[in-house]
Amino acid sequence: MKCDIGNGHNLRTCKNDVAGVKNIYFINWDELNYKDFKWDATDTERLTNVIDTGGTPANAYKFELTRPANFDQANTVDRVAGTSYWDSTLTCTVKTQDSATQALLKAVSYGQPRILVEYYAKKGEAPQYVLAGEENGCMVAVNPVSGAALADFKGYNIEIKTEESGMASYVTDTIIGDTAGTGIEIVLVEETTTP
Repeated sequence: MKCDIGNGHNLRTCKNDVAGVKNIYFINWDELNYKDFKWDATDTERLTNVIDTGGTPANAYKFELTRPANFDQANTVDRVAGTSYWDSTLTCTVKTQDSATQALLKAVSYGQPRILVEYYAKKGEAPQYVLAGEENGCMVAVNPVSGAALADFKGYNIEIKTEESGMASYVTDTIIGDTAGTGIEIVLVEETTTP
């Protein structure tokens, strides 16, 4: 039965982990096709392949974040209805305001992107990624703030929400940066300079 477990969790792991979200990567909705996603045969919570819809790598547009940034997944279970789903919320900030960043953030708020979430890595290890909105996409709310005092934060407060039938899947890091057309190509958003 799929809801039975076969092992436990050891609390005596090393205390070398760090919390928080380092970067997020927006992926346009139509660049990935959920029905073509492939999960690891032994680790069903890990995506091993995401096939893009056009035969070329799916672009993931990087946004560097300031701390604090977090990704919380809340499980809602209803015994009577026999349902279980996850409400996920990612809250983050992007510092400074300019017209180019504003145009990008306005576009993602109009869309329904999937979001690759990069966690801070343990010392000496590769970063871990999860894919938010893999089935249904994400709703993105962008709130520009100016601050009042000279030292106040000026930038964008971003809240990203999604409802999914499962938790966000971990993504195998070998498909990140894959330019052969079988994974996600990370595309850095170029900085724009204003006169």
